[in-house]
Amino acid sequence: MLPGIWPVLTPPYKLKAHPRMKADSLLLRRLVLAAICVVVTGVVLALEGRLDLLVQAEAYTQDLRIRRGKFTPRDPRLVFIGIDQPNYQGNFTEEEVSSSPVAKLLTGGFPWTREVWAELVEKLAQAGAKMIVLDIVFASEGVGDERFAAMLSRYSNQVVVGWNALEDEGKFTFVLPNRSLIPVEDVRSDPRVGFVAIWPDKDGIVRRGCYRMTMADVYERVLDKPMDVGADQVVESLSARALRALGEADKLPPTREFPLIRYTGPPDKGFQAIPICDIFLPNHWKTNFDNGTFFKDKIVLVGPTANIFQDKHNTPFQPAVMKGPEVHLNLMNAALNRAYIRETSRTTDLGVVVLAGVFSLALCVVMASPTARLMVAWGLTGVHLFATSQWLFDQGNLLVGVVSPLVVLNVSAMGTLSYEFIVERLGRLRLRATMDLYFSPKVSAYVLANPGSMEARSAEVTLLLTDLRNSTPLAEMLGPGGMFKLLNQVFEVETNAVMGQDGALEHFLGDQFLTYWGAPLPQPDGPNQALRAAMELITGMEAVKATQTPEVKALFGYGVALHCGSVLFGNKGSAKRLDFGLVGDTINEAARMESLTKYYGVTLLVSRECFIHLTSPGTHRLLDRVIVKGKSTPVELLEIQNPRTPPNYGKLVQAWDAAFADYTAGQFAAARPVFAKLAEQFNDGPSKLMTHRCDELTAYPPADWKGVWKMESK
Repeated sequence: MLPGIWPVLTPPYKLKAHPRMKADSLLLRRLVLAAICVVVTGVVLALEGRLDLLVQAEAYTQDLRIRRGKFTPRDPRLVFIGIDQPNYQGNFTEEEVSSSPVAKLLTGGFPWTREVWAELVEKLAQAGAKMIVLDIVFASEGVGDERFAAMLSRYSNQVVVGWNALEDEGKFTFVLPNRSLIPVEDVRSDPRVGFVAIWPDKDGIVRRGCYRMTMADVYERVLDKPMDVGADQVVESLSARALRALGEADKLPPTREFPLIRYTGPPDKGFQAIPICDIFLPNHWKTNFDNGTFFKDKIVLVGPTANIFQDKHNTPFQPAVMKGPEVHLNLMNAALNRAYIRETSRTTDLGVVVLAGVFSLALCVVMASPTARLMVAWGLTGVHLFATSQWLFDQGNLLVGVVSPLVVLNVSAMGTLSYEFIVERLGRLRLRATMDLYFSPKVSAYVLANPGSMEARSAEVTLLLTDLRNSTPLAEMLGPGGMFKLLNQVFEVETNAVMGQDGALEHFLGDQFLTYWGAPLPQPDGPNQALRAAMELITGMEAVKATQTPEVKALFGYGVALHCGSVLFGNKGSAKRLDFGLVGDTINEAARMESLTKYYGVTLLVSRECFIHLTSPGTHRLLDRVIVKGKSTPVELLEIQNPRTPPNYGKLVQAWDAAFADYTAGQFAAARPVFAKLAEQFNDGPSKLMTHRCDELTAYPPADWKGVWKMESK
């Protein structure tokens, strides 16, 4: 197709490179792909655990696994009593209110007197409850403290109340049960007291169980700063106290370990709350709780569930929130079932990121298609995100990082795809630019779109053919270097003229130059474009001639022919060598026309087939009707005014037309003096030729003259 140029078309007609260039290109490609994978892996390693976006994305996938994964079965020993209303007016009959002091107290506003809690503890303890957990901090003194304190003392092994740690304007505050209820020096160390605080992760989501911790941990979680005095003191949560009383302390995680827990279910699904008023309704106590037998050996947690108490927490099931007592129950249930989720170490996480980078690099080596690599990366992303990591979470109680390795895998795939797309795009642009040196942009686009097609197509084209005269003596005079320099100047002029009019270059053949309009795409204005190109070409050639030495000027000449007709175009050649171009007798006719420019002594010849398509041909003349050698059909040849025609061309044409009419009519004697006068006055080549032809025709009159001259030679 293009000899000596890097891209060539070979079976199965795909663009291929020289083997050594191909090997070098492949090596460079692999090095760049490896560099992309290494850089992406390095950046992700540097940002792992530090970039908020990665941390948040990892947390989101973690919550996704929690929501989609299996839940911890609810331990039947856990019972939930909820304070679902601040008062229970309307829940008790007048008779129940009058006969029960507690019922009357519950119909009042919250907080209730401590008589309610004393009665509740006593009722549940006598029913055989293993542990009564009150998710309430009784910080202030209140009515009924004496009896409540007596119940806490009597059932000290069966009851636990809460304490809390709060931050207010940068100050640390302990909210502890008042000393009248638990009269000990350090209330936090009393087995009847556990902290009720629920500390979420940094993003505000509760995922971990805080069962036992040091006071230093409490300070860091509340104030985010270390504590110096008493930092090693260990405190326990409500959940830990309850499990210890139940004899299940061995299921608690070690101190200062805050493991991820597997929830029992979404909010309000894992544990159904029993309204506290039901405990004091005789009919409910008898029917629903079998006179208290229901609570035997159970852990009963009592806490606020009404929205007015604002004890709500964000969990992985957001936007739904979970009430504080239900969170505590989930912590207890997770511990009882040892439903703790192990997390991979940071070293392991970083190692997996590195493995993702290595795998990305391996994909680049074994898979040449960047699109296929991206598809594999997407497939692995779906498998790991929704299958592998979920299976490890559900069956292995293992939480593995997914975001960072998948970022490495996908960004590497996208990066290498982008690189190869850019390289391919640049390669196509370079190839297109190279081909545009040999073809017009339209032809280049056609060849690239149909690189191996051997199917020929027909088209109506306009041909412009030009030839440099006296090339042999010029070559002898200038030598190889000088001749090539001259040819390049000539071809530069010809190329600019044709390309400026959107023409297509067929080829440079020696000193001959063939161009066309109308293929591979139709160009209705092709004849007019060809004429304008011819005018620009002649002007440019005259400028080149003006810069030459007198000796070169004497030999410098050229002819231009314009012709229209039907041709076949497409790839032609063999399986190993293709050439895009035109085939057809129209090209031979154009070549004969161009050779006749020297015969007539003109620069430009236009066939009648081309002339009829010109919208504004300008001043012109019909030079001859001629049958060229090897043809039987006459051709009409016209000359159009151009930069090489004589001055006062209009007067020349006027006189010529009259003489040519006499010549066509066979009145050679009348035409000859006019031709002779024009030859002398204008130094007109066609007039000189016609003068001699009239002499010949006068001397040897043709038997059947029709105004057509038959050429005996090419």
